[in-house]
Amino acid sequence: MSLIPTNSRIVHNADGSITVTTTATNSAASTDKTLAQLAPGLQVGNTYKLSMNTTGTNKYIHLNGIGVSWNNGDSKTITQNMLNAYVLLYASGVSTTATIYDIQITEENPEMPFTTLVPAGYTPVEWIASNGNQWIDTGVTDSNRAVFTMSATAESSDMIKFIISNIDSSNFQYGFGLYHSNVSGFSGIDMTEKHNYNIIYSSTGISLVYDGEDKGSTTGYHVDDNKKIVLFGGDFASRRISAKLYNIRLYNNDEMVFDGIPAKQGNNVGLYDTVSHTFKQSLGTLAFTAGPDINNIIYVPQNQ
Repeated sequence: MSLIPTNSRIVHNADGSITVTTTATNSAASTDKTLAQLAPGLQVGNTYKLSMNTTGTNKYIHLNGIGVSWNNGDSKTITQNMLNAYVLLYASGVSTTATIYDIQITEENPEMPFTTLVPAGYTPVEWIASNGNQWIDTGVTDSNRAVFTMSATAESSDMIKFIISNIDSSNFQYGFGLYHSNVSGFSGIDMTEKHNYNIIYSSTGISLVYDGEDKGSTTGYHVDDNKKIVLFGGDFASRRISAKLYNIRLYNNDEMVFDGIPAKQGNNVGLYDTVSHTFKQSLGTLAFTAGPDINNIIYVPQNQ
């Protein structure tokens, strides 16, 4: 309210309130300021709520020239025309006086800062995508659980397309992924949409919790817990999957041993592992594709 200037119809009071007086011919009192001048923090495209504490019955402001009245308690999405419009105040009609004790414009659902363990110099992105030509070596062997969010392109191949699997030069039949458009070993799950997966694996089988729902276990497929864990199919081109990965964590019982955050450093795209403090890029023939940047970031200092 301190940015509202005093004029013949608007007077500032000692308690911080303002008094608005209207004339016999005009129920409005112009502030002689634009909305942008009175509320310089407003951003085009963001939504804000107007709150007024006034003794008048006309509990709104008017944006002159564009025909927009903003009522107490209402929310509006800001446009450039609104920012450029001059603000009018009101009392209770013509020839009336009102005291306005407070006017607040507050953002609704403001974007909260994104806190990340990715160090400065890297940009977190929403996801990284593969097209069957990329894979990552996590470097982890001591893992028996994976938690991740992903979507994958439907596959019609007779070979399983792995999201998480083992490197085993003698027999590469360990993994979790897509087989004939279905999640390997489990029915009724559409991996082509973004979902959350929590899998526990051993050399004998896999159990799955899908979007918080227990889907049971299977012994037909497995991921060994004593071999190196690779992502997107590893060094076997026929097993590589086309997928978007939003996050992935590997655990050894309750200990997190890999925390892969999609990120980029310049033109390099991959997963930044906050456990080993290493940036894992594609070891395949092509680089990953990066999703949209995550903005409004707070970088948490690394304890390296």
